[in-house]
Amino acid sequence: MMPVLAWEREAAGFYADIRHQLSHEGLPIGDAVIIAAQALAVGAVLMTNNVRHFGRVAGGLVVENWEDSGWSWVILKGFLISEVRRAVLGL
Repeated sequence: MMPVLAWEREAAGFYADIRHQLSHEGLPIGDAVIIAAQALAVGAVLMTNNVRHFGRVAGGLVVENWEDSGWSWVILKGFLISEVRRAVLGL
């Protein structure tokens, strides 16, 4: 199990930059901005089944499809909660 990551000042800065960029381009991604900002702030790979959605984010966000990797990441309001091997869940 991975530790819960706190929302730090650096993540808030990324949030503002991403929100501005996507609003300016007319490509909002809603609350997912928080998730993208947290991933950028901690240098994490963002695991998702919606690569196209998060692919709109500029600034070096690394996105990987969890279905292709065999991993599932549980994310809640920008905090990486835990990772679960899909095989354990029988998915």
